[in-house]
Amino acid sequence: QVASARFCEGSINQVDSLSVHLSALPDSFVDHGCAEMVLSLVNNRFFDPAPTPAISNGLHQLVATPDPIEHQTVYTSNGVLVGQVVGDGAEIRFTRGRLRSLWVCLSLSADITVKSNYTQPDFGLRTQQSAVRPLRLAIQVDETAGRLCAAV
Repeated sequence: QVASARFCEGSINQVDSLSVHLSALPDSFVDHGCAEMVLSLVNNRFFDPAPTPAISNGLHQLVATPDPIEHQTVYTSNGVLVGQVVGDGAEIRFTRGRLRSLWVCLSLSADITVKSNYTQPDFGLRTQQSAVRPLRLAIQVDETAGRLCAAV
């Protein structure tokens, strides 16, 4: 856990952490109250898929292991590789109340080289049951701060 936050209607509502910025958008409050949340950072290595188990086909063993340096870990629901992770993630867990939307900015990692064939920035979602899936959000690239931002 990196930070806890309480966002209330009529207040300045934002959290800035090491690589994450959160702020409430206008008209995002439900029931004209407050929302409380816990923010945790997730290291970008968490998003790399685990090595696939070896598959035996008689005389040969095949092991499909992605190169973790490449960070090519964003797949469609059909298992097609469509992107790479370019920074750490954030887990935002609401403990009280809720918001309709939240402005989220995530910093790009300086140690990851972005592949030129991935031209559309996006945020992704990873559950325990899946690889990272694209969310197809309208992303704003903040070149000066080195981060990607979107309403989620």
